Amino acid sequence: MKKYKSISIYNHQQMSEKNFKRQKKLACSIMEDYIRLSDLFYQTNNFINLDNPEKDNYFKLEKKFSGFNKLFILAGISDPIHKDQFNALTFKKVKELRKTTHTVKEKAQLICDAWLVKAVELGE
Repeated sequence: MKKYKSISIYNHQQMSEKNFKRQKKLACSIMEDYIRLSDLFYQTNNFINLDNPEKDNYFKLEKKFSGFNKLFILAGISDPIHKDQFNALTFKKVKELRKTTHTVKEKAQLICDAWLVKAVELGE
């Protein structure tokens, strides 16, 4: 197994229960904000592309409001390839969950759980 700093998503299984719950609660809170912004931008992009058959216009500030940098810092993720993989995973999950009846909190929990699974996979 690779060596990671003590507070890292890669070694979350070795964290104390109290520390893990605190870290996960904060991560899920950041993820909730990301989901809300993602949904807002999805609706905004639909609106600005209403009469555009190519659907290629997008709200340019969208990329500035990601919140992922905070999650990467919190989770101890510095590898650019891993960042790309967590970004792709999150984008895919947000898209999949967009039309479900899950609350934002439930969606965030599901995505955070998927991050934990991915971290174990990448940390091996």
